[in-house]
Order: sequence, then C-alpha cells, then structure tokens
Amino acid sequence: MIKTRKRAFTLLELLVVIAIVAILAALLLPAIQSARERGRAATCMSHIRQLAQAVHMYITDSDGHFPKTAPAGRNHPSDWVWGGNVVSHPQDPSACRRIDIEDGVLWTYVYSGFKRFQNMPEEWYHSPAKNVYLCPSAGPVEKVRGMSYSMNWNLDKDSSGATMDQGVILSRIKNPSYCVLFVDEGSELNDGYYDASDFPNQGNLHLGGANLAFCDGHIEWKAVREVQKMLDLRNFIWWE
Repeated sequence: MIKTRKRAFTLLELLVVIAIVAILAALLLPAIQSARERGRAATCMSHIRQLAQAVHMYITDSDGHFPKTAPAGRNHPSDWVWGGNVVSHPQDPSACRRIDIEDGVLWTYVYSGFKRFQNMPEEWYHSPAKNVYLCPSAGPVEKVRGMSYSMNWNLDKDSSGATMDQGVILSRIKNPSYCVLFVDEGSELNDGYYDASDFPNQGNLHLGGANLAFCDGHIEWKAVREVQKMLDLRNFIWWE
C-alpha cells in the first residue's frame, strides 16, 4: 500500500492567509465602528428628545414658563438641574463633581416613577442605558459629570439680557423652531447651561454631526458645518 503524505501549510502560505485576514478586518472595522456610532447617535437623539418633551410637560404645568437654566453657583427651585457650580473644566476630573440631575425640576418628568431629590447608585449616573441625561458618546466616565446636555441660558433672561426669576414664556419666543433649547456638549460639559458666545468644542459629534433640540420640541441631527452655524448667538437669543 502506498502511503500518501498529508500536505501541511507552508510558512509562506500561513503568512499570506494572515495578511488576507488582516486586510479584511481593516476593511470591515470602519463599517463596524460606523454601525456602532449610528446606534449611539440614535440613543442620543432619543435622550435629547425625552429631555425636550420633559421641558414641554414642565411648561404646561408652569403657566407656559421654561425651567431655569441652572446658572453656576445657584440651585434655584425651578432650575432644570442642580449643582452647576463646578469649579473646573471636566479635563480635571478631581476638581469637578457630578451634576445633580435628580434635584432639578425635569427629573420627575423624565422619570415618572422617581421622586425629586431621589439619589440613585453612583454607577447609574454614568450609564447611558439608564441615564437619559447622558449621551452614550459623551466620553470616558471620569470625564463626564453624569450628563452631557446643556440648556440655552438665554431662556431665563429678559429682552434686556437680565436674569429673570422664571424661565421665559414659550409664547414669547418669536421663532421657537429656530431657537436652540439643548446642545450636546459631551465631555466638554462643566455645568447645566450653555452660552453660544462661548463656542466650546463640540467634542461629542455623531458621524460628522450632532443632535440639537429646539424650543418647539423638535430634534435635528446637523452636520458639523451646520452645527457651527447653529451655535451662533442669534439662535440662542429668543427675543430677536
């Protein structure tokens, strides 16, 4: 009987196979990452929509007034979140504390089964799957303050720019579909409000764009160039 020799892979053939697998992986990786980011972007849009809806439920219960925008150093009874008086930018985590989202007036509108001032386990605040105030692309846990969305601080200023005791009345906004309500600051967030004149880096962009909420309640994804146009002071001043 003639014995047949089993043919094994040569080293060269094995290297060729490894190279082909590596090339295929490199080609597929961007598509996988893009698919993951599309999922995160969809979750972010859902979160910011829920916050905008909560604002409008609050408006209905508050004679048409928006909540206040949590100016640094104050915890006003009608602030949308509390604890906006962080002492440093999030890039220095040891100097910043978590924003108290559960103390703000929107908490019970976002989570109907929760009570205001109800503290959750600390890890809950850093889980986008549980925490509507947090975008899943916001960044590493140590760089976020438990939320990533900021409210337009001009919504509690009168037509002279002076701070009011309550947020502006919705019916006074001349163009609510044009006036920005929330922006997603991602890891750049260090308080509960946002002034367009600051022009921070929109570090939390989804597939070359970002989600924005407007005062009429609608949500839009905008490409980077459009985001930069929207982050213009005219889109934040309600009385123009």
